[in-house]
Amino acid sequence: MQSPAPSAPTPVSLAHSRPSAWQGPLSLLLSGAVLWTFAVHAWPRRGPAGALEGGAFLVIGLTLAYLLHRFALPFIAAQLTTRPPRLRLVWCVTCAVMSFGLLRALPLHFIRSPDAMTLEVTATQEHAPSTGHSQVWVKALRRADGSTVEPNEWRPEKADSWELRDDGVWVSTPQQPTKLQWHGLVSGAMTLVLQAPPHSSVTEYTWNNRTERVDLHEGEPSERMVPLAVPPSSTLDRLCFHAAHVLALSALLLFLGLWLSSRPSWEPRLTTPASWQDAAHAVPLVAVACLWLLAVYPGVLTSDSADQWNQANWGSMNDAHPVFHTFMLHWLFVLWRTPAIAVLAQILTAGGLLAWGTLLLKRAGAPRWALLLTAAVMALSPVNGVMLSTLWKDIPFSLAMLALSLLVFRAATRTETPGLGFWAGVIITGALTLLTRHNGAPAVLGTALALIALRPREWRLAVLVLVTTFALSAGSRALIFRVYDAVPGPAGTTLLGYLGAHVASGTTVTPEEAAILDDIRPRADRWNYHCFSNVFTLFDGHINVEALRRHAPELPALLGRLTLRDPKPVMNHFACASSVLWRIHQGADWMNTNPAWRDSTGQFTTMPVGMAAELHELHPAPILPALGQRLLTGVEASLNPDVSWVLWRPAVPLYLALLACIVVCVRQRTWRQATVLIPLLLHTAGLALFIPSPDMRYQYPAFLIAMMFVPAWLAGGRNGTART
Repeated sequence: MQSPAPSAPTPVSLAHSRPSAWQGPLSLLLSGAVLWTFAVHAWPRRGPAGALEGGAFLVIGLTLAYLLHRFALPFIAAQLTTRPPRLRLVWCVTCAVMSFGLLRALPLHFIRSPDAMTLEVTATQEHAPSTGHSQVWVKALRRADGSTVEPNEWRPEKADSWELRDDGVWVSTPQQPTKLQWHGLVSGAMTLVLQAPPHSSVTEYTWNNRTERVDLHEGEPSERMVPLAVPPSSTLDRLCFHAAHVLALSALLLFLGLWLSSRPSWEPRLTTPASWQDAAHAVPLVAVACLWLLAVYPGVLTSDSADQWNQANWGSMNDAHPVFHTFMLHWLFVLWRTPAIAVLAQILTAGGLLAWGTLLLKRAGAPRWALLLTAAVMALSPVNGVMLSTLWKDIPFSLAMLALSLLVFRAATRTETPGLGFWAGVIITGALTLLTRHNGAPAVLGTALALIALRPREWRLAVLVLVTTFALSAGSRALIFRVYDAVPGPAGTTLLGYLGAHVASGTTVTPEEAAILDDIRPRADRWNYHCFSNVFTLFDGHINVEALRRHAPELPALLGRLTLRDPKPVMNHFACASSVLWRIHQGADWMNTNPAWRDSTGQFTTMPVGMAAELHELHPAPILPALGQRLLTGVEASLNPDVSWVLWRPAVPLYLALLACIVVCVRQRTWRQATVLIPLLLHTAGLALFIPSPDMRYQYPAFLIAMMFVPAWLAGGRNGTART
């Protein structure tokens, strides 16, 4: 007799929870921490708070405290009481640890409390013997965030001793010595910008009770940047800052975690027929993506795109870009010789996959509002707008990976034995994954492992499908090579980054090994090594491609020997090169995202400037140019390192997908849906080992898979509604 499954925690409504006496002070403490944490990042103070601002913050704080006291804290308490004491402790400790991790991972920089500081600039009347008089030009005073102090905030010692020009520069008059003073609140280092005119004098400035001299008449006339440091912040300031953040993040994580775990499980509706509403979910994505295409018509092209455009139309195929993708482009361009047809094919494929995915999610039991949210996220994401408009092999590859994940999801949420159509779909989609990028094997292998885990009795069939997929891919490539006389891509580039790390760090080599390395590229400049990208090593004109191809079979053994002598360069290179995949905050790291450039007029263009000859006179011809400029301006603004992590860093969708997958598995008390992420995880692991440069397009599959599944996984079912 089968024992009954353990019951899920009793759902507790926010409206019916009752506050306890201890929750009043805790509500005030939490509201203060949350409000200060938000305000310190959203509105950094540069001056004393006015009465209106202070009153607004007081009203918001009291409102937040009431909501916490009346709803949030009673809900948390009621949820925790349904769990054993040890599990309560686990929940609280886990949320605290995660908040510490987020404080380190997110760009929540410490912002010190502002100090009142005074800066005095003195025109000393000292000047070069060759000049009859002297001047001091105070051009700007810049804050740490890049903003500039308003010119009218300066105060001259005497009204006629300084003159404020129309361009905002303060210029001293002949009445010297004279002082120019600024006083205000400072929360970070500042920079004083002095202009050295032809008649420059020795200038003194007083900052933080220290006086320094700047000789402006030495050297050529130019701007002089004078850094102004601030006193170190107190330990108490830092302790309060981090304590408030940890408290606010811990409370937020605890509330969200308990709420998500209390959501009801999905009620499958496997017999629900497809309808026009399922196709309607794809309409916003297709419509918005078509607007992007009209705004950047005929599409976004990079140097890689230009190379494939030429190969598909006029040149011989080179497997540096997968020949199958070039083959597909060739036949699309036969129908209509413009990149727009390839972009349109990408848009329609993405729309079809979204319609199919929402149908599978609906049949699995996802609520309708979650499906609408999925459709909205897919349509409004600027990542999709940029990627689907770009002629890159990464786009069909990513769409094929999304299709593989949907096939695994179908197998995970249905109990009947898959038919011939399902396995044929796995073979065709897997072959497309292998053929559109050279690193498709991990995702295809992950799909086979996921299907074996879901249906262990059919492992022989899964292995047969895997072998057939690889055979179909290899046969298709061989046929294209034979028919189109394609050229193999450059060999040996995969290990170039690791070898460059050894060359740059000076790992000891034997004469034979040194001869191989020097034959590939002279070591005098340390291979122009940059840990995050091998582009500098490959494309600065010093690489010997033929030598690289000739020594390619020897490179794995050479790398193994060098790594045994000194493993540190390899570990450092791996951590640096793969950081784009796992690090949330970009920081000072380089990341390639938006393929757009500015022309000589300052306007955005979606093709590399100066490549008209290589593109055979193909040039941007946007049908909606004003919209295109607005879209690309918005994308550029979103690439600020302190903001870009939300939209563009590949680690965010990967972690969100993992978190949502854990939530749905815990809620439904089964691991089956976790298999959906196996292809993505193996793809990410393979990419981390051999990623050539920090391009987010390599991890575009993570964005698509997260946008497809995360809203529905987190949503749960509908309270009190059983659907069959």
